[in-house]
Amino acid sequence: MTEHTEAWWIDCDPGVDDALAIIMACAYGKNVVGLSCTFGNTYLEHATKNCAKILEVIDRKIPIYKGSSQPLSEHFTPESDGFFGKDALGDSIEYQHLKGYTDCIKEENGSLAMIRASKEAKAKNQKFIVIALAPLTTVAIAIALDKTLKDRVDNLLIMGGTVYGRGFTMMSTEFNFDRDPDAAYRVIRDFDNVTIVPTETATTGAHTLEETIEFRSIPTKVGKFWREISRVICIDRNDENSKNINFFFVEILEYVDAIYDAVTMCVALDESVIKKMVTVRATVDTRGKYTRGGLVAHWEDVNKHHDEYLGDDSKSAKKVNIVMELHREKVIALMSASMLKFE
Repeated sequence: MTEHTEAWWIDCDPGVDDALAIIMACAYGKNVVGLSCTFGNTYLEHATKNCAKILEVIDRKIPIYKGSSQPLSEHFTPESDGFFGKDALGDSIEYQHLKGYTDCIKEENGSLAMIRASKEAKAKNQKFIVIALAPLTTVAIAIALDKTLKDRVDNLLIMGGTVYGRGFTMMSTEFNFDRDPDAAYRVIRDFDNVTIVPTETATTGAHTLEETIEFRSIPTKVGKFWREISRVICIDRNDENSKNINFFFVEILEYVDAIYDAVTMCVALDESVIKKMVTVRATVDTRGKYTRGGLVAHWEDVNKHHDEYLGDDSKSAKKVNIVMELHREKVIALMSASMLKFE
């Protein structure tokens, strides 16, 4: 018998919402054996430094590995859109100069480290859980380097894609899949046991404005950290200095704050938050002008005629679980309770 029955691996691009997801995994005592950083919300170097800062704030020593600094395809460049601020952690003055647990940053490549960790987990009879919160480049490279990795990953939980074609900062695609469509395509094609939390589903676990204010008022060390870094995505009616407002949340979501990666972490922590989930065949569009990076689901079984017509494209569609709706109250409760578990 081993002390832990599961080993968790988090691939991230911190990122305000990644920060909360990491906080939650640690708050609930999950055996996180590694964090791989990938470009996305910010450049790889910034993402890695942000990861080290988060670990210092919550006082956890977890190995950090540098993953991919650019997408598989040369068609796209790994530019940061500044959605979470220039440093991707809300440009908080109080935490901007925090050095972080730099001794946690390792030399080993993130993809290689993921492969090694999966083997170590199986040697200990542990389930190996991968939670992917960033563009899927690092994960795609890992499966390309070792095809047997899919046999050791018991569950791959992905924050990404859209089910209704409602884009997030893009016209019709979600951020993570848009940043590296080829990686998303290969990951869904090559892995088994894939569960996807699309952006539209994440909004079913969103805070109201009143809940957001309450969540950002939790009087703990970690609660204060969250309050500081989340200024960039929230309105604080009681804070005169909160001038950096992300109007996307105000105008589109009508004061509802969906913390996408953290919502996905809720699914990982407690499956009972899932209100509706479907299993369908799915793939990722890598050819469209406006839909490249789009999650394409076969909502009905593809019949023989369609198989013949689509050829290899239909064969690339794999069965995946897509979370469609969440129990919002359970999601909010999980997030709030996580802030109280450190102090």
